[in-house]
Amino acid sequence: MELQDVANVGKWLRSAIGVPFIVVGGSAVERVVPVATKDVDVLIDSSDWDAVDTALESRKDAAPLEPTGGSIRGTVVTIGNAKIDLEFLSDEPFSGRSGPGSFTRYVRQQESVVHEGVRYATPAAVFYMRLNAPDDWRLYLPTIERDIESGVTPRTLDEAVRIADHFGVGPTVRGRVEALRGKRSALEPRRE
Repeated sequence: MELQDVANVGKWLRSAIGVPFIVVGGSAVERVVPVATKDVDVLIDSSDWDAVDTALESRKDAAPLEPTGGSIRGTVVTIGNAKIDLEFLSDEPFSGRSGPGSFTRYVRQQESVVHEGVRYATPAAVFYMRLNAPDDWRLYLPTIERDIESGVTPRTLDEAVRIADHFGVGPTVRGRVEALRGKRSALEPRRE
């Protein structure tokens, strides 16, 4: 996904949906290193689901969200001639012991940058989300490996653990990072 495509999605989201969002997942990593992601994932506050559902119901350029419940819901939007897979992720599963809304606020304030009018999560925040995923986190290990092989520093895993510590889930994420590093010695932090 080209950064311009993500910027177009951001513009569409601001005009069509009108809720605050942060680009996460592969599109956020793509801002730093090329990873050839094929969709756009956005983090929203869990309290914004109703607004997103309502906005999409009246749009001819977007399909209704599927599934109708859960913390991850997707749609396909048409922007110009492009059909783009767009996934909305609720922040609730990532807020750890801090409560709903806290992860979105944290990323907005400490783990994101604005590029061409779109707020992107840092790779550390993306890795944290993948390692603390509400579904099977192991599914994201090849993606983390790909990102590191593409140029994201292995130290980003330690930054993900720091975020996990902030949300009270450090031991869980730390164990998952250790499992990943045990699988791939190339993911060891560099000694400087």
